[in-house]
Amino acid sequence: MNTIHEEVMTLKQSLSEAVEAYRNKSKELSDKYTVTKDQVLKQENMKKSVLDGQSEELASSFSAGKTNLSEFITEYMSKRIAYHELNAKINAAEMG
Repeated sequence: MNTIHEEVMTLKQSLSEAVEAYRNKSKELSDKYTVTKDQVLKQENMKKSVLDGQSEELASSFSAGKTNLSEFITEYMSKRIAYHELNAKINAAEMG
């Protein structure tokens, strides 16, 4: 009877150690891969700035005669649409 009790106690201790190791690893990974809302908003605002800069470059290129009208309209509209969609998402995230 004592042998079974000792075996159960040993298994219980092993299980407790395994659960503790799991919790520690879970916390470590959670801390490593958790991204805050502010971090996401900062990254999205940077993307928005890049889109704004790209559309400004397209406008300058068109004004300087380096881009034809069809190419300018297609590319400029694409950048501005992406900019405004991203801006709307950022605004919604900041409000919510």
